[in-house]
Amino acid sequence: MAINVEMHMTEAVRLVIWDLDDTFWTGTLSEGGISYIDAHHDIIVALAKRGIMSSICSKNDFRQVETVLVERGIREYFVFPSINWEAKSHRIAATISDMQLRPVNVMFIDDNAMNLNEVKHYIPDIQVAGPEIIGTILTDPRFVGKPDPDLTRLGRYRILERKHEDSRRSGGDNLDFLRSSQIRISFHHDVEHEMPRIHELINRTNQLNFTKNRAPENPDEFRDAMLGKLAKFDSNISYVKVADRYGSYGICGFFAIEDGQVEHFLFSCRSMNMGIEQFVWQKLGRPRIDIVGEVSSVLDDGTDIDWIAVVDDADDSDAITTHDTTICMRGACDLSVSSYYLKGKYTVFEEFAYPYRNWGIQPVVRALEIGSCISDGERNAISDRMPGMPVDRFSSHVVTQDVDVFVLSFSGEIFCDNFYSKSFGLVFPLDGPCVPYLRNRDRDYGRVKQATNMELSEAEWNFMVDDLVFHQESVSTLFERDIRSLFNRLRGKKVILCTLNEEFGSQQWVLDKFSRINAITMPLAMEHGFRIVDVRPYVRGTDDLITPDDAGGHFKRNIYMKISSDIEEHIRHWN
Repeated sequence: MAINVEMHMTEAVRLVIWDLDDTFWTGTLSEGGISYIDAHHDIIVALAKRGIMSSICSKNDFRQVETVLVERGIREYFVFPSINWEAKSHRIAATISDMQLRPVNVMFIDDNAMNLNEVKHYIPDIQVAGPEIIGTILTDPRFVGKPDPDLTRLGRYRILERKHEDSRRSGGDNLDFLRSSQIRISFHHDVEHEMPRIHELINRTNQLNFTKNRAPENPDEFRDAMLGKLAKFDSNISYVKVADRYGSYGICGFFAIEDGQVEHFLFSCRSMNMGIEQFVWQKLGRPRIDIVGEVSSVLDDGTDIDWIAVVDDADDSDAITTHDTTICMRGACDLSVSSYYLKGKYTVFEEFAYPYRNWGIQPVVRALEIGSCISDGERNAISDRMPGMPVDRFSSHVVTQDVDVFVLSFSGEIFCDNFYSKSFGLVFPLDGPCVPYLRNRDRDYGRVKQATNMELSEAEWNFMVDDLVFHQESVSTLFERDIRSLFNRLRGKKVILCTLNEEFGSQQWVLDKFSRINAITMPLAMEHGFRIVDVRPYVRGTDDLITPDDAGGHFKRNIYMKISSDIEEHIRHWN
């Protein structure tokens, strides 16, 4: 038999496409008779129990073939069968595409050399062989597969087959079909409990693996590395389950984000063409991702994905949809970790501290008070003249009140000093290495710049020294007045206050200030009917801090999971 030389003999086979006449059985069905080969029947069953699928590409009458396969009890083991009189190459290409596989992972078996060469010509990466391979399949290392005694993989491909059939019946309108499919996903953070599946996804997924970063092949090394990432303060690591009205697809996705940069972002081919990867990327706030190699999807294609629901657990067909709720989370950077656990289910707007021209821009309550009483013109004028004031410094969903839920934390209040601006008649909160020099009205620009590495010009620094006067009023007094004003404006809204740890930490002055903030905010929150998430029972010692020498404001991830769980419980109560 003259066929092309194999190019991918070491690639694992995930699908075997069988010819029937003189291959799966002996004889030609259309010419009056066949001899069924029980050994081949047993091979197909054994392959299915290894997670390796079987399909058919045969030139035959579909009803005649169907009758034989049903009588022999093997019909349900074949998925996406193609049985007609057309050329085989384009039919096999369609089967591979419909099953969302790569040709290198497919074996086509046929007794006709012309069919093999035709398919190999049009699908160069496919593996092909004559019937002589059948006897060695179960010992061939390409067909090792993965144990699947419950035929889970076969069940999922049968679901995919039904979906394709329904899609064709819908007339080809893919969006209408997707909207009718009732797709639901869920985000899960207990990564340590699903290490084998996540390990497999990272190292075996190709078509929807956007970064191609692989993990150590050794399971123990992988587990140690992943646990180290999970312990980091600024990491966001989760897996994604997918289901629809046809059934559950299990864990189909995984992402790992550290400091806003994506390390892993990948999805199983079983969720391909459902919009899952685009939807998840959008829910995560479109984090930075360096896409490596070819990927069978475009993340930012402009599609408005309105057919996916986020639920508690996609495996539960009665799960409650929660993603319509919008949340504003405003506070210091520590609140961002709890935000990680909420982003998947909700639309979250984050208002956290960030650096601006080497100034620590804190989203403190004073900024909210200013934002509520100035016009857009005044806001632009402040940004133009004050070097430490970005134009959005005083903007907030708390001011516009255009979200469903407000989650507030005030740990950032302790780091700011207040300065009165003679130009604007307002008291501004400022933080950064320049602040002590500003308080002392130090005009030695060279010394200040060298000591603080500030990004201000000498003219800008001199303006600030001339315009800003340290505000002598007690920070606590001003804070309490601003908090009362803020809470009055939010009266009747859905507000959650996160308390502060006031007992464990290396800096007593920080704990003292946290205690003072709790003493001011908690009674007022209860007076206004707000909900409270009290972190103090969760922080029972320095072991609960991110490091033993932390000042007292940063915790281990399990604490933030508890905080986010409490936030979610309050939201459920309102909904």
